[in-house]
Amino acid sequence: MRVCIHHLRHARSGGTERYLDYLAADLAREGHEVTVLCRSHAEAPHPAVRFVRLGGWALGRGHRLWRFARAVETHCADHAYDVVLGLGRTWSQDVVRLGGGTWALYLERAMPADRPAWQRWLGRDAIADRICLAIERRALGPDGTPFVIANSRMIADEVVRRYGCPRERVRVVHNAVDTVRFDPALRTGSGAALRREWGFSADDTVLLFLGSNYARKGLDRVLDGLARVASRFPAAKLAVAGFDGDIPGWRRRAAALGLGDRVVFAGGRRDVEACYAAADVYLLPTLYDPFANTTVEALACGLPVITTDGNGGCEVLDEACGTVLPWTCDGEAIAGALVRWCAPGAAMAARDPSRAAAVANRIEVGMARSRAVLAEAAAWRADRLAAARRV
Repeated sequence: MRVCIHHLRHARSGGTERYLDYLAADLAREGHEVTVLCRSHAEAPHPAVRFVRLGGWALGRGHRLWRFARAVETHCADHAYDVVLGLGRTWSQDVVRLGGGTWALYLERAMPADRPAWQRWLGRDAIADRICLAIERRALGPDGTPFVIANSRMIADEVVRRYGCPRERVRVVHNAVDTVRFDPALRTGSGAALRREWGFSADDTVLLFLGSNYARKGLDRVLDGLARVASRFPAAKLAVAGFDGDIPGWRRRAAALGLGDRVVFAGGRRDVEACYAAADVYLLPTLYDPFANTTVEALACGLPVITTDGNGGCEVLDEACGTVLPWTCDGEAIAGALVRWCAPGAAMAARDPSRAAAVANRIEVGMARSRAVLAEAAAWRADRLAAARRV
């Protein structure tokens, strides 16, 4: 097939960007002709993958989104592709993958925690938000993109409910994980070394919180929950990793709860696989994540996961490898989950079930499911073209 994939940005970091690299390389290895449309790009994931840069100059985020979407529309009208896959906010595609969920749900549930009060009061991103919503309505409405890949049932239901997208157009393909990079075997190497660096002993129960923007990911609830069970589980310690604009403020909050000597703030790290390998339990009580990749990464490293139903990744968990709480949960609910997973032997017993859940969602499986949707869309497009010629 002649496959076109478009996304505003191609880089070596980011969940959507990793998906683009995996899929483009996978398709190229299968012998398909792959073209990636973008505004900027890093090194190609496969020698046969071709990049075309579109968009030109732009004045602000909203204008950049709109210009790129229009440039994609023009390019796709002028080139003969068998199937076009969109990974961002555009409307010119046969298949759109909603790796970031819907912007409408993000604004409702997560934006208040993501943006400082002064930004919300000034409406700094209001124009860009309106443009995102306008593109989203066009792409996901009843007459929009023929096929929609949602990375969770939560997002599939949201698209149908909010935009009237016909259910038969939506395919659920959960995020996949690299089970070679994320492996329990790391526990005896880089994991053990990092655990010592953080000052934790082999007898401690190390809880890991990993993510950018601690407020949206629920760190306040994690700290509250840990404070509630601290006296019962003196060996329970917490490592906080990821980027945030107010780490000193979070340190003060932990100290105020009496957790100053039990919490390590590691900041942003690139060796996330070592972070999982240094831990025993993963916590992500997020307000909203369409499907947090950290869910399956932690599982792949043998960690049970405490998360919420606001994370589409909860759909791959079962009782043997995790606990799912309401996205509106509080510290008391987190404490209840910690009572289970900090109990002697509980995290150890979950290692094999956790790994098995990740293996069921490994990269090879995810790419095969994505290729199947592209093949289905290409056949649909070919049938429409043939019908048009007969008329």
